[in-house]
Amino acid sequence: MNLGFSLYLYPQYVFTMMNTGPITTMQITGDAIDEIFHPSNYYYMKYRSGIENNVDLTNSVEIADKWTFVMDGQEICVALQYGGILYRGIASEARLRPQLIMTFVPTTDTAFLFKMYSVVTRFLQLAQYNSNYGECTVELSSNSIGKNTGYLWDCTGIGGKRNFYSEVRYRSIKPYISKLLQFSADNLNISVDCLPKNKYRWSRIDYTSQDVDALFAAFESEYKANKQLFESEPEEDLNRIKELTLQKIGECSTDDISEVEKKFLSQVKKSIKSIGIQTGQKTKIKNVLHVLNTVLKTSAENLFVQGRIGTEEGFSEDEISKISKTIVGLRSRASHDNSLIVFDDLQAEHIHFLEILVYALMLIRAGINDEGIEVVLGLVFHCNHRYMDILLEDNDSRM
Repeated sequence: MNLGFSLYLYPQYVFTMMNTGPITTMQITGDAIDEIFHPSNYYYMKYRSGIENNVDLTNSVEIADKWTFVMDGQEICVALQYGGILYRGIASEARLRPQLIMTFVPTTDTAFLFKMYSVVTRFLQLAQYNSNYGECTVELSSNSIGKNTGYLWDCTGIGGKRNFYSEVRYRSIKPYISKLLQFSADNLNISVDCLPKNKYRWSRIDYTSQDVDALFAAFESEYKANKQLFESEPEEDLNRIKELTLQKIGECSTDDISEVEKKFLSQVKKSIKSIGIQTGQKTKIKNVLHVLNTVLKTSAENLFVQGRIGTEEGFSEDEISKISKTIVGLRSRASHDNSLIVFDDLQAEHIHFLEILVYALMLIRAGINDEGIEVVLGLVFHCNHRYMDILLEDNDSRM
């Protein structure tokens, strides 16, 4: 919409309906859905299990899995469905594509529908570790009619046709989908600026100073959100000393002292309050590494090939200190040194490692256990083969 040839207004989404009745179902398809739930993986594992497929996928559908999440106090059911290749007749795509079918309490609230769609796209971003979730087709329907009654079009410009760097294997991520969906529903307000755009990052040419700033901001945010894992409450004696000291500072702050003295006391008071609470960046990185020590053991020797840091036993205390110092130094240079335009290979390894820490902290908040975090890290960042081991175990058990 052009207002007086000076202001352009762009909609966030367009909601088109051919019926005014309440919507009860949302069907989402697209390239990003294909990447995670590609039918080849599902039907191959089904074949290996000795289960015959008796569903006519051209006209009928097969429900492969179901999950739920809660949004705005309402339970949303999500079903993974294959089939219905020719459900549009001659207008069909004639291709077996996975479909996410979402069912919910009947509604005509378009904002609620868009928010529900946004939960799925946020899940796609986090599962793929990529800020661009691809082009999605969103069809809406009502049970009273039993067929498509409209569409929801995303106009935010985040989408676009694309092919991801590699397929996220549905079999490996399957146990954690429900928790990732709920995490997405609970955290739609978090920034995804730290996620890459259209590519998997690992090389020195893949990072900019802006990427480092965004990753460190995400690290600080996730550390704060997971703070209970790293920092304990100050000891009782420390709290008592702090209270007495702050009380004395308050007694010194009278009308008789100068403005300079008041300013000094204010700064001292602020510093005293932060004792036992504030933690330096280097200490934060060390704390996170200690918490993730068991998770990263299988990845340690694959993360710093250029720097030769890490072994199959994980990282030593000395190595943790060096890693922390380097990452903090990179953040400082990225923020203040405009001459830092291109990183070298060793610096890129440390930035990549910071990405892994940020993503692992997100997975912790999603409620995924250590084994699950290890699997997903290997799947997304290709830094270990834990998820491949699980697939091999599944195959061996059926032979």
